[in-house]
Amino acid sequence: MNDVFEKIIDSHNIYSIVNTKSRFLNITKEAQKYLASEAPIVPRVKGSKVVINNLPTRLLVRFFIRFFSPKFPTKTFRNEHEALLWLRHLKEKNKGKTQKNLNPTPKI
Repeated sequence: MNDVFEKIIDSHNIYSIVNTKSRFLNITKEAQKYLASEAPIVPRVKGSKVVINNLPTRLLVRFFIRFFSPKFPTKTFRNEHEALLWLRHLKEKNKGKTQKNLNPTPKI
C-alpha cells in the first residue's frame, strides 16, 4: 500500500479531506498510531481535514487527535466547504514557507 501512495504522490505535499458523513469509523489503535506518525507519507502530509456529522465519529476523531498527536495539522469540520477553506489556507501558508526556504534572506 505504501508503494502505491509513493507512486501516486511522487514528491508532492499531501492535503487531505476525509469525509466521514453517514459513516461510522472503526479504526484499530494500531492503525491510528501508524497513520498519525509512522506511515512513510507522514512527512509530506501538510494537513488533514475530517468532515463529520455524527457524535460517535466526532468523539473518535477528537480522541485520535489528542491521544496520537498527528505530526501534521488535523482538524474536524461539519461541512466540506469549511474544510476546503482551511485546506486552501494551509496550502497558501506552506507555499510561503517553501518560497522562503528557496530564497533565503541574506544575512548582513
